Parts: sequence; C-alpha cells; structure tokens
Amino acid sequence: MPKERIENSIKNALRSSYEKATQSLFQARGPMKCGLMIDVLAPNVIRTKNEIKTILKKNDATFISDGSVAFMFDHKGVVTIKDKLSKPSENGGDIVEVVADEHAIDQAEEIAIEVGAEDVHFSYNEQLDQRVIQFLCQPLEIQTIRKEMEEKHQQLEILSADVQYLAKSLVDLDEHNMTQADRLIELITNHPDVLNVYDNIVGYPSSTIKIDQTFT
Repeated sequence: MPKERIENSIKNALRSSYEKATQSLFQARGPMKCGLMIDVLAPNVIRTKNEIKTILKKNDATFISDGSVAFMFDHKGVVTIKDKLSKPSENGGDIVEVVADEHAIDQAEEIAIEVGAEDVHFSYNEQLDQRVIQFLCQPLEIQTIRKEMEEKHQQLEILSADVQYLAKSLVDLDEHNMTQADRLIELITNHPDVLNVYDNIVGYPSSTIKIDQTFT
C-alpha cells in the first residue's frame, strides 16, 4: 500500500476515534499538595484515566476522586483579547516592559461593564508570547459577552473565548518542588488525550489565570 494511503488511513482512523471521544476532567495533587485540573478528550476515558494515574504515581503525585482539588478553582468563561491598552514603560532606563497603567485598567473595566463581564485580568500569556486582557464571566454567558464585544468594540482583537478553571487558592513551591511540578505537568501535557492542565502554583508560567490568595 502506498505511503500516502497508509497515512490517510491512520488520519481517518484517528478522526473517527475522536469523533466519539468524551471530554472529562481529572483532579490531582502534585508536590506540596499543589492542585492540578486535567482536561482530557478521550476515545476511551478509562484507559486514559489509568494512563494519567500511572504518570502521577511515577512522579509522587496523587489522583484525586473526592473533589477536594476542584474547590481551589473557579469555573469561568474567559474572553481573551490582545492587550492594546497598556503602554510600554522603561524600567531602570534600559529595559522596556509593558505595564497595565491606571488608564488601561480604567478602559478595560469600562469595556467589561459595557459588555456584561464580571471582572478583568491583565497577564502575559506564555503560549501566545504576548500580553493579553481577559474578561471573566459565567460559562453560559461567554458567547453573549463575545458577541457584545465584537459589535460594540470592533477595534479589539479577540484571541479566544472559552471556558477555563481559574486558580483561587495558590500554593507557593520551593525550587526543588517547582522543578518536580514542572516535570509532572510536562509529562501530563504530552499525553495525546490531554487538552489542558490547570495549576494553582505561584509563579509557574502557564496559561492558568491565578487569583491572589497564597498558601505555603
């Protein structure tokens, strides 16, 4: 059989498999009991669950079934836009960084009120490699908020609109445990069925929105 046909057969099989996939959320505790919410899309949830459990066990982490990790997070709709409101400023005369000044914050809050968002969060997104502004809302309101933003503020560049888990109880890790957590999260993220891993680790460079409330 030609190589192209083999590749197409594999792609079609994978597509068919994931069309029947189920989205699930797993909870885990890593170093110093940091919380992880693992979002997966799996054709075989039981198999994926066991594979994730194996990764956790091999890295001194624990699969949680009692819901004790979920209380560390809020389930929210998040509309993310490119941060065009903040201005560059010089730090020490040499380093130029983008900061959310008072004017930018006021503008973002005005937009939030106008479109019906609950809150606004300024951050740097590692995956997108740029500063962003995130408007928070209830999960069922996300499409309404996005539509309002598109109609009333066409100059805004909307990057995404999805449902996420926001960390509200944060854990501060020492250098050793941060290294362990980084390896663990990387291994989980590399699993083909994993869509996202949300964490509550202070200072860990991830896309998880983190609300300031730290426990050590």
